[in-house]
Amino acid sequence: MTTRAILVTGANRGIGRAIVQAILEKSDDTFVYLGARDLNRGASAITELKELNSAWVDRIGVLELDVSSDSSVDSAADIVRQSPIQETQLYGIVNNAGMGYPDSPLEETLEVNVHGIRRVVSAFAPLLASSGGRIVNLTSAAGPNFVAKCSSEYQYRLTSESTSLESLINLMNEALSFSSRKSLETAGLGDGSAYGLSKACANTLTMIQAQQYP
Repeated sequence: MTTRAILVTGANRGIGRAIVQAILEKSDDTFVYLGARDLNRGASAITELKELNSAWVDRIGVLELDVSSDSSVDSAADIVRQSPIQETQLYGIVNNAGMGYPDSPLEETLEVNVHGIRRVVSAFAPLLASSGGRIVNLTSAAGPNFVAKCSSEYQYRLTSESTSLESLINLMNEALSFSSRKSLETAGLGDGSAYGLSKACANTLTMIQAQQYP
C-alpha cells in the first residue's frame, strides 16, 4: 500500500530514470510520478521499469510534463491534484529536468534549467504534505565553477542570501541582453557559458526557494 507520492521531472532517461528506479527499490510504500516532456518516451521508460520488477506496476505512472511550458506544468499539477494517489499527499518534488548542449541558446537554457524549476515548484508546492514534504533541485558543479570566474558584483548577486526572485530574474534578463558568449564574459559573467550561468542561477533560485518554502 502506498502512503506517499514523489514527482521526478525529466525522468524518462539518464539520472532522472535512475532516481525513479532507486525510489522504487528503496521505498516500497511510495508511488512515483515519472515526469516526461514526451509522453511516448515516458511510457517506454515505465514499461522498462515494470519489466525489471512486476511489483512496481501499481507504484509508478507517467506524467506528461514539459517544464518549459506554463500550461504543461499547470496541467500536470491538475492531474496530480485530481489523482486518487493524491490521497496519500505529495511527499517530494525532484527537479531533475534540464538541458546543457554546447550550442544551446542562452534563453532556452535558462527557460528549462531555471524557470523550469520555478514553474514546477510554484505549481506543485501547494500539493506537498505540510509536514515532512521536501523539494530537491538537481544542479551541477558547473554552477559554482561559473560563479568562481564571475566579477565580484555578479558573485555577490548570485550567492547572497538577500537576493530576491525579482533580482535573479533581472540578472537573467541582463544576461539575455548580451549578444554573445564573449560579451557575457567581458561583462563579468564567468566564462559566458549558457549552461554554467543556468546552473549558477538554479543554485541561487534554490536558496530563494528555501526561504519561500521552509
